[in-house]
Parts: sequence; structure tokens; C-alpha cells
Amino acid sequence: MTNPTVTFTGPRQVEITDREMPELKGDDVLIKSAVTMISIGTELSCLDRQPDMGKNWSKPQFPMYHGYCNVGTVLETGPDADPGLVGRRVQSYGNHALYLKQPTHMARPVRDDVASGHAVFATMAEIAFHGARRSGVGMGRSVVICGLGILGQLAVRFARLSGARPVLASDPGEDRLALLPDNPAVIPVNPRKDDLRKRVEEATRGRMADIVIELTGVPELIPEQLPLLRKEGTLGIVSGPRGASEIDFHDLCVGNSVKIIGVHNGSHPVHETPSDPWTKNRDVELFLDLVADGDLDVEPLITHRRKYTDAPEMYAMLLEDRTKALGVLFDWT
Repeated sequence: MTNPTVTFTGPRQVEITDREMPELKGDDVLIKSAVTMISIGTELSCLDRQPDMGKNWSKPQFPMYHGYCNVGTVLETGPDADPGLVGRRVQSYGNHALYLKQPTHMARPVRDDVASGHAVFATMAEIAFHGARRSGVGMGRSVVICGLGILGQLAVRFARLSGARPVLASDPGEDRLALLPDNPAVIPVNPRKDDLRKRVEEATRGRMADIVIELTGVPELIPEQLPLLRKEGTLGIVSGPRGASEIDFHDLCVGNSVKIIGVHNGSHPVHETPSDPWTKNRDVELFLDLVADGDLDVEPLITHRRKYTDAPEMYAMLLEDRTKALGVLFDWT
């Protein structure tokens, strides 16, 4: 194969197909992949599209070429790109393919002291950081993170680095709870075994949470998260809920004057400004610095490393049971 590519050929169907080599234009760069990572929530939602997920989850068009967590090396540049980029290792939104193109501004340089298998988390980190920041996470804020997939795990770590205290991390998976940082300010909660609302009340000395961040993607759980908030608290919905939620706005929202905000990665500012410098690329830069400096360790979040040729098997495994998986990496070297 010239350009082997992970391809969703139909609902719940994954194959390795051969695509044409990308044609470079403008400031495009050609990247040869070293490692890619599955975005378990988004990719599986597209691969296993359910009819009740809501109209904003558009109907998948097959074949589909997915993935947006990629690290590789620049091999060639388009006519308007800097030829000095050739040979640079970069992180990008490239999909699961051996060769791909990206515009220069989305080929983010990777520091030499950050391993490719760690840098590949950068896209997920920019989403988690943006979600936490827009929800108001900061020094002394009490935070509840609901859902401990990759985004939730990263959001917990960002919240602590930002000075949030306490940080309650909720998930029914004991394996995911076990991966949380060993820090007295981080409180693991299994909502199937513990009363989450009571745990929040105890940890906040009765004040309840300043911020709740929704990262489960389960629409039925969202109404249960609003009572965790104090008066005028904030619920940040960072996940893509797979369907509609039924909320009594009078009792759950108006009564305590709480704020509900949606946080999509696309709401990052396009350009840095004095009032908001946190573009996607700035968040990626921050993530790579935190990893290089030892402040953020993503190695424990890697649960599977496989050759890209194992992709059909890995997606089948995830469709059957994703609860034991977090960072699923494909090796393209």
C-alpha cells in the first residue's frame, strides 16, 4: 500500500484501505505519521451512530476517514510553506493514515524532550484545558469532574494545576478511578457505590460545588449534575451528549440561578488577544511544556499500543466494551 489509512467503510465496519497521496497546496505540509490515538468518544459515536443521538450528530457518510490526534514528521512543504519545516516533528489534527497533509498553522512543533506517544495527547488536552478554563476553573474553586475518560482525566489534572480545591472526580469505572493523581485534594467517587451529592456536600463544607464539568456524554446524567452546584454555580458541558436531556429548568436552574454553558473546541479564539490569549495552539504549547517539565504525566493514561494494522480489531474491541480503554495508540513506524 502507498498510503494505508484506517477507514470506516460502514456502520461498525473498519478496514485498512489505500488512499492516494495528498496533493499539497498553499501552505500545506506533508506529514508522515509516527503515532495516532483514537478519540474513543467521538470516533465510536460516528462509527456506531444511534438513531436517538439527536439531529446535531450528523448522519455519517461512509467511507469515513477519522481521527484527529496525530504526531509525525514533515516530509515536504507546499509552495507557500516554510521549507525549514521539513524534518520537524509536529502534532496535528491528522487522521489515522501513514501520509496526510495539514495547513502550516495546525502543524504544531513538538519539543525534542517530549515523546511522540505523549505528544499525541495534545489535541485532547487542548479540549480539556479549554473546557475547564471556560467553565471558570481556578485557584480555590471547588470542581466536580463527571466522566473520567481521557478528557476527564486531563481536566482533573488541569484543575489541580490551576489551584482548584477540592476536585471531585466521578466515574463508575474503578480502573479509571485508580488512575487519578495521588493528591489529597483529588477525591475519587464511584457514583454507583457512593452518594455523589453527599460527597460533594461533605468535601465543600456544605457549600456545594462552584463548577461541575460534564464529560460523560450520557444525556440522562446531566439533570443529576445540576444539584451538585452551589447558588450561581456553573455547569460546563464539554462532552457531546448522545441524545436529549430532560431538565426541569425551574427547579434545577432558575431556583439557584445557575449558569449552563456549552464548551466546544471550536470556541477557542482564532487569534491571541490581550483579553484571551488561549488559542488551540497556545493550549498545545502549554500541554507540551507541562509534560516536558514533569508537571503532567500522561503515560499512565496509555492503555493500548498497537500497530496500525490492528485497527479493525481494536475498534471491534472498543465497540464491545470501551470501559477498560483510555489512550489507544497506533504505531505507524
